[in-house]
Amino acid sequence: LTYADVRSLPKVVDVDPDLEKQYRQSYNVAPTSCVPMLVKHAATADEPDVPVDARDVRVMSWGGLVPSFNTANARSDHVFVTSLWKGLVKKRRCVAVYSGYFEWNRFGNNRPYFIHNKDGRPLYIAALYSEGWGRPNDVKDEEEEDGPSSRPPARYAIITTDAAKDIGHLHDRMPVILDTDEKIDIWLNTDEYDEDRLYGLLRPHTGLHAYEVPTLVNSVRNNSKDNITPAESFKKTGGIAKFFIKKESPSSSSSSSSSSVDSSRPPPPPPVSDAPDTNEMPGADHGKGKHKLVEEQPEVPSTDAEDDRDAKKKEG
Repeated sequence: LTYADVRSLPKVVDVDPDLEKQYRQSYNVAPTSCVPMLVKHAATADEPDVPVDARDVRVMSWGGLVPSFNTANARSDHVFVTSLWKGLVKKRRCVAVYSGYFEWNRFGNNRPYFIHNKDGRPLYIAALYSEGWGRPNDVKDEEEEDGPSSRPPARYAIITTDAAKDIGHLHDRMPVILDTDEKIDIWLNTDEYDEDRLYGLLRPHTGLHAYEVPTLVNSVRNNSKDNITPAESFKKTGGIAKFFIKKESPSSSSSSSSSSVDSSRPPPPPPVSDAPDTNEMPGADHGKGKHKLVEEQPEVPSTDAEDDRDAKKKEG
């Protein structure tokens, strides 16, 4: 999503003043990245006419809720029972907005796939967040918190559940996607806490489309639209080899082609490994896989999908 896209999200009233300074559109969101997140609007006494379902946008950093722990994701079947999450699920619920996410085929060739809504709508993903570096269940009152510029960004974790059938051939977990405005409102409304109702939201989402993308995305150093280009199209246009092509200079011989490989340079390095970059945080299933997120709508034809049910996972 672009900065303008974020500002125009439905029901948004206030936007973090640090957003424009800290946020950049990304095609390869990895743990520690600062991204915009939706939270319930913090109404004040001089705002009597603001709707109860109004939302704010805050800048948050993915993962790292507890130092030295892999907390980029939280399993849906853990968030109401473990001390790590149960304090946050009461008062620190938020929603990430992305156009899709990456998953690696753990049941086949381990290649990356981009997963998105078939109709092109953004994905609204359930998440939990913590202020500062304290334990996540040390939830502070709003009055005790400093202003946004005087504290480090809040940190968030994606909630995961069982994978729906249409993407279950790639991985057994997926992010919890809130597919209606009503579900988003229920999740963000931290004035109310109904555990059964909230748990009922943490279900697999169907109707997603997945396609293989170049292994460029395995490294967080690669952050371009090529990351969401279908792998076959990327290969047909020259793939990574196009970065090693040198245009002919005006003084070159007229018998030469318009572009040629620069033979004066050493051969190009081998292609990017199919395995994910080891510098990136593994998925919250304690090494069972990982996701990465993307903030730009792909221009790809969609196909069909199916259906499924509940559980939860983590991301990294």
